[in-house]
Amino acid sequence: MKIFYIPVFLVLILICISCGCTDPGSDTQQVSDTPQVPVLPVETRNYTLSELEEFVMNASEYAKEVGMEEAAAEFNDPTSKFVDGTMYIYALYYNGTYIAQPFNQSLVGTNGLSATDTNGMRFVEACRDIAESGGGPVLYTYPNPSDNMTYEEKLGYVYPVDDEWWIGSGIYLDDLVDKANGTPLYLGYVKNFMTGAASFAGNVSMDEAISVFNNQSGDYFDLDNGMYVLALDYDGNILAHPAYPEIIGENIYDREMKYGVKSIQRAAEIARNGGGFIIYSYDGTDGTIKQNLNYVMPVEKDDYWIISSGISRDLLQY
Repeated sequence: MKIFYIPVFLVLILICISCGCTDPGSDTQQVSDTPQVPVLPVETRNYTLSELEEFVMNASEYAKEVGMEEAAAEFNDPTSKFVDGTMYIYALYYNGTYIAQPFNQSLVGTNGLSATDTNGMRFVEACRDIAESGGGPVLYTYPNPSDNMTYEEKLGYVYPVDDEWWIGSGIYLDDLVDKANGTPLYLGYVKNFMTGAASFAGNVSMDEAISVFNNQSGDYFDLDNGMYVLALDYDGNILAHPAYPEIIGENIYDREMKYGVKSIQRAAEIARNGGGFIIYSYDGTDGTIKQNLNYVMPVEKDDYWIISSGISRDLLQY
């Protein structure tokens, strides 16, 4: 039987449960489910989340002052004052029709709601919903023009202009730094955490590893950072859960998260390809849209163990 470990937040939720103006009518052209990638003639640099938020908020205020037509013309200009390194402003109607996208203007007038990322998440729909609910950060994967179009984790920030349209921008997580010291934020920590757990699991038996990962007093139960390790087999049966041991044995293989992410199946695929991040969304108990960013790794000695843990989007620091 093949075994893998899967994100802490994933199991909890599963168990508890990118423009010119166009008419936003229903006859707009649908875009491909695969994101169309802007070609950015700009250099990369590091950013903080607060810089991204301020960038989008300033653009929203500008749009409110000058109106949609003038703002869309500005946002569609690749030399716009609203282009800063890899940050730029895109804009859409709430029905998903693009109004502005400075580096891929073929999107203008098309509808992006069905576009999915590498996790299968309908990321434009997710961005729209968060903007419509008042705005905020959003996680998804997107090809990085500065890295051979490799899909990478991206942190966006979206915000409403009014009740007709909304705007957004984003930065790749590898470019996100702590404003206090300029060091990379989060990715290094979670990778180190999971590398240590994988090393441990690779040197003991499966039974011993499951026992240790279930230990709330152990080295792999880090509630200060909202992280711990969980285990399932490839059929989706829960084998270990340090916070809720009573759910061990339940099967969640076919569960589908918000915006279409089949998280258990996607995590297994990531592990089989050597490991990496998965992003998924869910409805929080407070009525808001929540997201988690988790890291999946195989335990290479057996070629069937997979471990994973991660962090809530809300815990990413400014």
